[in-house]
Amino acid sequence: MACAALAAAFLSPWIVEAIDSSPPLEDVVADKAVKIRDAMKAKLAGEEYVTERDVRAGAILPPAIIAAGLAGAGLGLVSLFKRETRMFSASAMTIGISAVVVQWMVVVAAAIIGLLVLYLIFSVLTGGGA
Repeated sequence: MACAALAAAFLSPWIVEAIDSSPPLEDVVADKAVKIRDAMKAKLAGEEYVTERDVRAGAILPPAIIAAGLAGAGLGLVSLFKRETRMFSASAMTIGISAVVVQWMVVVAAAIIGLLVLYLIFSVLTGGGA
């Protein structure tokens, strides 16, 4: 399970792109216009308009990968408590946690780059130089 989660974490951008291709812009604009029209008709009629929520693979896949990685790490921990071979338990826990880390790696990298840019801006504004 942990190996599958790690593979999915590395391949998730391509998986999402293959499963969840973006519709053409014209279709998106037309759908939005129809939804706005329907909402206005419902508002004028005094009814409550309930929209359909589009569930996309891009929203479901990252939490599913994180859950699978944590489940793999948890199963490794259970096998450690069951006195199975330590090497297999440790590798399952390591691979499961690695899947979680890989999934969040982009977010952490973006935060670090953002902090570096803020540091450079503040250092230039305060006269510290870069």
